[in-house]
Amino acid sequence: MKDSAILVGRRPAGADGKILTFLLREGGKVGLYYRRFPRRMKVEFLDPLQAGELLYTPPGENTPGRLHAFHCEEVWPRVRADFDRLVCALHFADAASQMTREGVPVPEIFELLSAVLSHLEKGADPGTLRIIYDLRLLQAAGFGANLGRCSSCQAELSASMVFFSTRAGGVFCRDCRAGMEGRIRKIGPGAISVMRKALSLPLHMADRLRAGEGLKREILPILGEMFEEVLEKQSPSVLFLKKMSASRR
Repeated sequence: MKDSAILVGRRPAGADGKILTFLLREGGKVGLYYRRFPRRMKVEFLDPLQAGELLYTPPGENTPGRLHAFHCEEVWPRVRADFDRLVCALHFADAASQMTREGVPVPEIFELLSAVLSHLEKGADPGTLRIIYDLRLLQAAGFGANLGRCSSCQAELSASMVFFSTRAGGVFCRDCRAGMEGRIRKIGPGAISVMRKALSLPLHMADRLRAGEGLKREILPILGEMFEEVLEKQSPSVLFLKKMSASRR
């Protein structure tokens, strides 16, 4: 089979093999066994954050999928040359892998990942792109944030008294907030406005969204906690981004 693919992860398999995880435009996520045979494989090197055309045999009921050839067309060199951009891009790839299931077509997630990596390569702000990506990835996976009326009573929200529940994935008024379990954060109108724009802005215009450092510090922890609630564990990439952010304060 052939498909457009982005390599999002790899892990060892046996003494000299690897399982490579690809996100496909039409085929969803797939894990493929790869063992290098220089005379037979049309592959120079395989590393996360490569995109191109994949030729493969899909997994069977009791057999792993097999990689036959991968024609690499994009490696995002400017992203690889900048540590902050590379870390952000690896988070994008890791999150896409964790939020998808093998064999389930998710073309919107493939297009989202491809678009944000392209914007990152062209110089867009990594933190702002992460707001766009995380919100849209959660939405595409069925865990979209409610940023309108109170998630409980549907009342209009006071600009000065809005709370966000990462467990419920939405905003709440002051009265309803009292009965909520889990992590609750007060969130300002500026942060809500940026999050709404992140969900509504056409992807090809993602570099036009503006979020100051204060708003990013307000929004990004909320998104990290939403991933934790959805995955029921700390995402390794989110945890690493959190540690990096704390070390720079």
